[in-house]
Amino acid sequence: FDNYNLDAQGHRDAVRTSTFNLSNSAHAQLSFDVAYAMNSAPFYDTLVVYISYNCDQNRDIIYLKDASALQTAPASPNVTFVPTPSEWRNELISLDAYIGQPNISIIFENRGYAGQELYIDNVSLVEPLGTVSGRKYNSINVYPNPSESDFTLSFSDFQNQKLRLEVYSSSGVQVLSKNCFISKATEILPLEMNKFGKGIYFLHIKNEAGKTVYQQKLTHL
Repeated sequence: FDNYNLDAQGHRDAVRTSTFNLSNSAHAQLSFDVAYAMNSAPFYDTLVVYISYNCDQNRDIIYLKDASALQTAPASPNVTFVPTPSEWRNELISLDAYIGQPNISIIFENRGYAGQELYIDNVSLVEPLGTVSGRKYNSINVYPNPSESDFTLSFSDFQNQKLRLEVYSSSGVQVLSKNCFISKATEILPLEMNKFGKGIYFLHIKNEAGKTVYQQKLTHL
């Protein structure tokens, strides 16, 4: 959204995703990346995210941030803001309240006040929790992120589970694919990324059935 070169004076423009079906989901999260730098006062912008459901008869606000709450980078009052890889932030929003809805879509609305460029990328719906043989997946974490070296993966309550790790570059090329077996209730595994160089990567972790149970953006500095 170009708020720097276009003074919308508070007018709104929006983009909408395709539709998603949550009828058979146990849990769901909206994941997206945002980048924004403030202009000088009072020229700040707002990002609002809606969920549309019930054949677009209902819309709920699930995210609203502006000014300093929205910013991911230092202020840029004199030049068009173009984010570096480290100036993005990932947002995760629970959609569990909408489980069972067969036809939902997500609307990203920009409320422009002559502030700065507002970037949205990597929009997806993910299911962070799932069940296999009656067992619940509790948590997966990756740290440090951003990292100047390798990353570390921690798994909680995944014992006796086979998982597949896939890493993709920002252009969509798969750079890593490996299987792992989690044998303990809490397990730590290295994720070696130095050989791939600096940049933005995307980690997908799949269960034995091939279903994605975790997804995260990795920033390699």
